Amino acid sequence: MSKRKKKWHECNVVQICEPAAHLWQFNASGRNFALKSETEEIDGSPLPQKIVGKTWQNLIQGKLNIGWISHDQVFLRTVQMPECEADELRQMLEFQLEKLSPAPVAQIAWSYELIPSSVDGQVTVLLIIVESDVIERHLTEFEQVGFQADRLEVPWCHELITLDRSSDRIWIRLGESNGAIVALVVWILEGTAQNVMVMHLPNSDEGTLSLTEQLDRTAWTGELEAWLSTIPAVTVCGESSVTEPWIDALKEWSAHPVSSETAPEPVEIATLGAKRATQGESQSNLLPEAHQIRYKQQYIDGMWMKGVGTMVLFYIFGILIYFVMLEWMHRDSIDLQTRVRASAVQYTNVLKMQAHLDILQEQVDLKFSALDCLRVISEELPTELTLDSFKFHMGKTLSLYGKVPTADAGKVTDYHRALINAKTGEQKLFATVSDPTINAARGRGRSASTESRWSFTCELERSGF
Repeated sequence: MSKRKKKWHECNVVQICEPAAHLWQFNASGRNFALKSETEEIDGSPLPQKIVGKTWQNLIQGKLNIGWISHDQVFLRTVQMPECEADELRQMLEFQLEKLSPAPVAQIAWSYELIPSSVDGQVTVLLIIVESDVIERHLTEFEQVGFQADRLEVPWCHELITLDRSSDRIWIRLGESNGAIVALVVWILEGTAQNVMVMHLPNSDEGTLSLTEQLDRTAWTGELEAWLSTIPAVTVCGESSVTEPWIDALKEWSAHPVSSETAPEPVEIATLGAKRATQGESQSNLLPEAHQIRYKQQYIDGMWMKGVGTMVLFYIFGILIYFVMLEWMHRDSIDLQTRVRASAVQYTNVLKMQAHLDILQEQVDLKFSALDCLRVISEELPTELTLDSFKFHMGKTLSLYGKVPTADAGKVTDYHRALINAKTGEQKLFATVSDPTINAARGRGRSASTESRWSFTCELERSGF
């Protein structure tokens, strides 16, 4: 089952060429892959952490950091292998690594890229080998400028893989490094990269002589291994100031015309490499697994520390807000207590005045309550009823006592109902009127009495009492 390709949001490519560090930042989200910014730092100045650093946001929006290894410190070789699965291909390369590597296997870091081949059932493998000391030195330089690489790549490999193989030729890529010349020589025959090598040459006539001698040895090897029958044309790629003296020497060596190509700008190679890496096309990664694990652990630890630091800051900020609010509320409490003490005397005086006012109002109510009650019970008293007495208790309760002929006892109920609905102005006079009590009076002798006694109690409707 193939691994799911990770989606990248940003991609950074860094190349350190003394005394400057070059940084290209690309926007890799969506279909529009484009250069976002280009930065150059001189004399070991750190790169902008806002660009190359990773934060919590990059857990969702992935950021890929690619570091470039100088092409003059790399060993390249092509190997023709049968088509097979990626895991099997890697195992087959490991079995032959001791024979193919120019240095002991324990002292190198290696990877590979696949180059399409015109031969059915066969694949061309570009083997990339770098000494471990070179890897460590580059990683140290990257870390000194604040850059942690996710991948280590060789920029010329991207040019080689995307090279036009439609015609037979010897493609020579020339570049300068510390005053010397580095040459990448690729023999392309019948649509297949048959031989690849990297040569370190002095920038002099001795260098051109060494190049032609190496081309002769490669031609003899090709004839012996049966992948070369005739020497093809030569194409030189590089800056014109570098390629001119070498083209003249190659014209004398080759029987065919020597053509030249303009080398792509570094930003073009960076764009190609970043695009291939983010789209999962680039398979070569020379970053040791131990460093990958260490960088990942540092990133996770850094995120935890930042998270804890943020929580501590929020906690301290919350405590400060708490104490500020507590002090503010304490001051408000003191001001409130001061105002309460200042108004305590006024409040007491108001209570006294209210009590006096209630007493006066009560006196006024009591003055007219008895008269109102007498008026109402007199006006509403039916002629059949006789009122013997009434009692006015505490200006609140009125008790009525009387008699009525036994035959007209129902008039007591009418009188009771009338008092319930009695009003003085718009206000009811009585809040409650108890149910009437009717008792037959005892007659003299054994004859039944013709009169009954009635009574009930009324409670005045008074809001302030």
